[in-house]
Amino acid sequence: MQTPYLKFLHTPKGSDAVFYQEKDRIFCRILHGQAAAPLLLAEHTLPRFSLCRYRDYTYLLYTTQQGEVTLSASPDLYRWEPRVLFRQESRQPISYFMVPQQDALHLIYHQPIGNTGIHGLMYTVYRQGQCQKPYCIDHFLPSPSIIFQAKRLSENHLILYYRSAKTTLSARELLLSPFTVGSLSPLAQTSSPWLDLSIHDHGEKIHLLYLVRNLFRTQVLYRYRQTSAMSRPRLIWEGVGCTSCLLTQQKEVLSLLWTAGGETFRCISTDNGHTFGPVESLTEDLPPALEKGRLVSDPSESFAEETLGNPEWFYLPDGISSQSEQQSISAAEAHREELSRLLSQKETQMQQAEQNWRQQMAQLEARLSSLRLENERLRQKEAPSASEAPSEE
Repeated sequence: MQTPYLKFLHTPKGSDAVFYQEKDRIFCRILHGQAAAPLLLAEHTLPRFSLCRYRDYTYLLYTTQQGEVTLSASPDLYRWEPRVLFRQESRQPISYFMVPQQDALHLIYHQPIGNTGIHGLMYTVYRQGQCQKPYCIDHFLPSPSIIFQAKRLSENHLILYYRSAKTTLSARELLLSPFTVGSLSPLAQTSSPWLDLSIHDHGEKIHLLYLVRNLFRTQVLYRYRQTSAMSRPRLIWEGVGCTSCLLTQQKEVLSLLWTAGGETFRCISTDNGHTFGPVESLTEDLPPALEKGRLVSDPSESFAEETLGNPEWFYLPDGISSQSEQQSISAAEAHREELSRLLSQKETQMQQAEQNWRQQMAQLEARLSSLRLENERLRQKEAPSASEAPSEE
């Protein structure tokens, strides 16, 4: 489940940072190999905040306890310039997705409709000091694991993901200029509501990883949509205690990760989701107490929409950090080579053991033959001769 109070920032220049909320305060911790002291960015805020990058600036959007929706911008993560945009009528936490442009700020957000459990997916734009009248894109059913998700595909092109029915996840594209709402496109329908899901849009292919509980076990399922066709669900793993999942991608290498029973597992595909390798545990490689949060990165380096981390560290796929781009593939190849080596070693040991056994059997047979000959010699020696045999009267 993606936490609303934890966001991660990664830029091509290596300006990695963690933004997190403790009680009513928002902090930024800049990471330079070693976690630095956190910077206090805002106080007296409502839960949930938004983060994005646009033209070398980082933008932070939050709502104060007085209902003031505030936008803060920074060129270097150290200097921040907050500005109140408008006043939010509701004091309930609301999730915003912001799309900055040179002369406007586009906002996608949700708005509860009474006590029905149904929310409106809303759109507005802040331009020249004023917000335009909100427009309702659709009605949807938020869930604890996902209220709604959005991704900026280009300057004026967005894609939205939300639960259009109780067990149906759908997508809808949106153009900002000229403002156009696309048609609803179902992505996945399950027999029961999903526990968590992770989505990654990679060009013409949308990858989807989700958790579904069946009776007493949880299934990790993967599928993708290419153009307008959906693949069949693929069962990756089944077990108990599974709570969170995410996927990342680098070129054709797709990594599926999930947590279960305090462990983190990974399964890798090197052909863009057509086949997958073995499931491996990453427990020894990752620190404990990880949570899933939104990952903000440069559009040219979009490898994931979320990741695992904590206020002092977050996970980046191999090749995104200082390691080689092909380390995931190399690790899989090294794993296969190690298995081959172990199998060859085991085969050699078995052949040696069989040879030793044959030698031992030959020695035992020779010893047994020798004992038989010795026994026959003794028997003949102890047997009475014909002259010593008793005579008949």
